[in-house]
Amino acid sequence: RILDLSYSAAKQLGMDVSGTSEVAIQAIEPEQALIQLQKQNQPVYLQVGSFNNRKLAQALQQNISKHQLPDAKIASSSHKGATLYKVQLPIDASHNVSELSHKLAKLGITETQFVTETN
Repeated sequence: RILDLSYSAAKQLGMDVSGTSEVAIQAIEPEQALIQLQKQNQPVYLQVGSFNNRKLAQALQQNISKHQLPDAKIASSSHKGATLYKVQLPIDASHNVSELSHKLAKLGITETQFVTETN
């Protein structure tokens, strides 16, 4: 399988000169991923939805706010003239990720991912 990496990731893995390398990939539990992301000293978010329509993102944000969950924010990004609206919950050490995922699943939100801010 071919994995395309950013230059920074390739440099960290020592494959920036050769451009290719064999690597082993191991799945980790969400809690382990969160610990690794928090070590980067950047805000971490649980992304719960991504839309090309701002009103759909706002509807999800409002639904989440009714259920005693962390305050969701909407982050937007543009690429080639298209705007994407991402609904994200801030995550810190005080949050129980398993409990949060369970609450979100009750709302029908099961496809989530951890993200960090990029500048």
